[in-house]
Amino acid sequence: MSFLQVQRTRDQDGRALAYVHLATSHWDQRRGRSLQSRVYLGKLDPSGKRLLLSKGFPARSGQSVALEELRRRHAAGEDLLAWLRAPVVLASVVAAGAGAGAERPARVEVVGDLHLLWQLGRELGLERLLVEAFGPDEGVALLALAAHQTAEGRPLYLAKDWLEERTVPAGLRLDQVGTDHVYALMHRVGENLTGRERFFRGWLEAQGHPEALLYDTTSLSSYAADLEGAEYGYNRDGESLPQVNLALVSARATGLPLWYRLLPGSIPDVANLRVTGELLRDLGLTRCSYSLDRGFYSQANVREMLAHGMDFTLGVPFTVTWARALVRRQRAALASPKRSFPFNGRVLRHVRATRMVELEGGERRPVEAHLFFDLERQAERLSRLEKDVFALAHKAGKEHFRRRGEAYRWLGENARGLAGCFAVRSAPEGEWRVVRKPRAVALMAAHMGYTLVLASRVGLEAEAVLADYRGRDHAEKLFDALKNEDGQHRLRTGDATCAEGRMLLAVVALILRCAMESRLRAAGLLRKLTVAECFAQTRKIKAVHTTSGKRVLLEITKRNRDILAALNVPLPT
Repeated sequence: MSFLQVQRTRDQDGRALAYVHLATSHWDQRRGRSLQSRVYLGKLDPSGKRLLLSKGFPARSGQSVALEELRRRHAAGEDLLAWLRAPVVLASVVAAGAGAGAERPARVEVVGDLHLLWQLGRELGLERLLVEAFGPDEGVALLALAAHQTAEGRPLYLAKDWLEERTVPAGLRLDQVGTDHVYALMHRVGENLTGRERFFRGWLEAQGHPEALLYDTTSLSSYAADLEGAEYGYNRDGESLPQVNLALVSARATGLPLWYRLLPGSIPDVANLRVTGELLRDLGLTRCSYSLDRGFYSQANVREMLAHGMDFTLGVPFTVTWARALVRRQRAALASPKRSFPFNGRVLRHVRATRMVELEGGERRPVEAHLFFDLERQAERLSRLEKDVFALAHKAGKEHFRRRGEAYRWLGENARGLAGCFAVRSAPEGEWRVVRKPRAVALMAAHMGYTLVLASRVGLEAEAVLADYRGRDHAEKLFDALKNEDGQHRLRTGDATCAEGRMLLAVVALILRCAMESRLRAAGLLRKLTVAECFAQTRKIKAVHTTSGKRVLLEITKRNRDILAALNVPLPT
């Protein structure tokens, strides 16, 4: 059973686009369910009545056909694909953008964004490594798909449409990235464990086996409940979906992603860290540290990491008794400018204290607690807290609660995390009021501006400890780019091997994005020009193909010349 499918979307500038596919449903005996395959036919013109045929139909590429003609032939049971591939030009088909009798249709290709990403991938060695790991066809296709993910962050089945509008590199076969082949490619990459390992060994070698930081994991929700390893657990996105966890390793100095690992959604974190460390050592990364957030802290986790010789920096929450006691003891010392030091444009204060951790068998190991105080941050957060509390108190004063439960429900709906700063008291005429609790506000503010980090190595400089721990901010940005801007926020496949291939592609796209951000930052452009704005600008670099077959690169604006020069990328030719 087949049908014509019109998919409507919008481009980066908000313009409406519509793509037409021929979708066919068939029963998959192995999976025991119905599957759908699609063949991309082309996109509709602005009128929505004519279809501009894709390059998948070489005899008619760039020509247009009436959409109603397609629907009529399909309803009559005609083989649409055979009809579209036939070289005969029918009366209903006219050349799009060219005069009658032209041998080739004139067209405009986008040059800049793919040129920029391909040059980055080539200079980083990604093209060579992917070709060596997966072969010339699949390696080049993977880099092209990664470029699409980096620039667009849209579903994979739209990659061919995007690439057809661009000047593609030599060696790229567009049929490899077509809707009916791209997911088969992900499956082949996912089941090619040798190829994936060869790629990462080569990538680590190209980076010089740098000192690495393994950050805590993030969860990837899955709509496919049958995905192997997808389980219900603590979901960092707050969704009621099964999930797999992603552990990401980055280079300490450059921040470039080095390696990833998909983990089941419910295995304890320390077990993940231990096995991940063993795999990293096998890949040649002998210097690896773990940077973990406060949610990971427990005495049992600290003991286990020390017992296995793990090097870590670990945030400690102020719900821990000894952490609150340390703040009380050191509050006076941190009030002195003698404890100040500059860090990333801010002035912080720092004290350290050694703690002994008792392992199984009675052995005692020293760790060092680093307490940081940011006076500016404390003032900002305290001011915001008091403003929010007074605003809620003013809002509550306009309410009249007849029952106590009504007041508590109002607090739950409006105060949320600040509910502890209020109390419900009886008022005249049988009413109830929501009032401030100044002591509760003071207790909430007691640890504002303080950060407590536990380091496994004793004697580290305060700057080094804080840099490792704050490196989590970089990791969170990588996770955010991976899950949102690069389009991997949900897994939709129930095939574990396809998910592995999908994540390899995601990490390659993340490497490209991270390298681009690093170059923008080094050139002093990142505060003036976001990554999305950079792509929007470079899309304006275009080339024209005339009816005679000649390709002419159009004029490149000064701004685009400056961007490419700042990124150290040569102009396209």
